[in-house]
Amino acid sequence: GGYKDQDVNDPSIKKIADFSIVKIGERLNSPNVKYTQIISAQTQVVSGINYKLKLRVLDDSKASHICEVVVYDQSWTNTREVSKIECNPDNRKKRGTLPGGY
Repeated sequence: GGYKDQDVNDPSIKKIADFSIVKIGERLNSPNVKYTQIISAQTQVVSGINYKLKLRVLDDSKASHICEVVVYDQSWTNTREVSKIECNPDNRKKRGTLPGGY
């Protein structure tokens, strides 16, 4: 089957985002990277579940990136691995450019 949209606020989606951010940090060479938004989340049932997330992340220099990750999760074998990471600079305007920081 194909990918199905999921609620970005679902606790299981947040767990997958938390797991993937470590690998994103390695990719961006930013150990303190964090995600500021889960933009979209989809799942695909295979022999396990593929989670495809699009995250807005901030690296250690506070630069924003949009990262798409695919995480394969197979609960009965305790397998969870990132199978794809693709990050691109977030080209929207930076926050905090207006007086007052809003």
